[in-house]
Amino acid sequence: MRRPPGPRDGVIAGVGAYEADRPGYLAAGTARFGDVWQVVPRIHFAAGLDATRQVLRRTGEEFEPPRGTFALPRRARREDEAVEAARIRTLRHHRVGRHAGTLAIGAAELAESWPRGTEAEALPRLAAASARMAACYHFGPDAAELMHGEEELAELRATLGPRYVHLPGWVPAPSRLRVRRAQHHLAARIRRVIDRRAGAAPYGTSGGDVLDELMRTCDDNGVNPRVYLPFRMVTAMVAAREMVGPAAGWVLAALAENPRWAERVAAEAEAVLPCPDDVDGAVLSRLTSANAFVRETLRLYPPNWLLSRVVARPVQVGGYDLQPGERVMVSPYLLHRDPRYFPDADVFDPERWLRPANGPGSGAYLPYGAGPRTCPGASLASVELVLIAAFMARRHLVRRHSLTPTTWGTYRPSGLTVLCRPRDLREAAGC
Repeated sequence: MRRPPGPRDGVIAGVGAYEADRPGYLAAGTARFGDVWQVVPRIHFAAGLDATRQVLRRTGEEFEPPRGTFALPRRARREDEAVEAARIRTLRHHRVGRHAGTLAIGAAELAESWPRGTEAEALPRLAAASARMAACYHFGPDAAELMHGEEELAELRATLGPRYVHLPGWVPAPSRLRVRRAQHHLAARIRRVIDRRAGAAPYGTSGGDVLDELMRTCDDNGVNPRVYLPFRMVTAMVAAREMVGPAAGWVLAALAENPRWAERVAAEAEAVLPCPDDVDGAVLSRLTSANAFVRETLRLYPPNWLLSRVVARPVQVGGYDLQPGERVMVSPYLLHRDPRYFPDADVFDPERWLRPANGPGSGAYLPYGAGPRTCPGASLASVELVLIAAFMARRHLVRRHSLTPTTWGTYRPSGLTVLCRPRDLREAAGC
């Protein structure tokens, strides 16, 4: 049996150094030991495209996702194939494009309401805006009733330290119990909306919101929507705040740090964007500079920077043997900065996405993961970010004042404060 190399004493040398700069520590370990190495006993790190792709794409076979803090209640755990397929369809790019006007209205309101001439803390505003946009997309006319219901839950999840995340599920840790209570409370609010809609049939009309479509699919397949849907919708709401919010923070920081590209995104938005409620898939396809800008931002600053899997059965990764129960980590952040796959990997260059011949190799760009556990809301998140970039750049000159990257949970620009001033572009006529 060939085991991965690692520190001789089997422990991380200088835990403080790891906590101070986790990406830097993992990068240094990879440079020293190679693409697959042991961080501590039974915990390994896999770098490089082949190892990363194997771990993510073989999830459900040789690897399993670790237990998270959002376990579904037992009666809601059994998945229905037809409903899951419908849930994925509601998040596909063409469907998001058809309903992009809903998202554009949220992005325009964010840009319109942003304070001018004074420093403002960015992440709370961006997290709230992304959560509003996702709520409107999923719940349509009932969004206002559920809006920001995920805020308490996201805040409680942020208080869960490693000692709680890795405890067995049956341990009644106080922080974990508070998370579960908040999860059940929000699910109950969604269930009330489902009950009201079910009592006001017909529902599920063509062109309806996501909840309408999923309720209709449940009805067609004999699935109880009030059992099956609420907790899954909770997860979608929290993801919008926890993932899209920090990503939007990095987009805003990138607009401030790259004024030439900010000007380019602003000019494109001025030429392309109609009134917000007229935005559709065709408009999105013309926002090429904004799309390249967001893709490059997510390459350098992927919120889901570190992914973990548990070995389910004996397997070889990079020529080394891993055993069941051991944990292996992969990092989109480090993969995206690997010069083997991205020329000038540390340079912010959205132009690389407009030159396909010079773009990344297949599988090297993983801001939303890969394989069976790829984020199903990737298209929705990307459209939200492109619209936020376009509307904010068109309306504001952004200057960044402070930022501290943090890596517990998502990779986020903590403490991001910005100063916005009016951009000298004419207002779009009639908007």
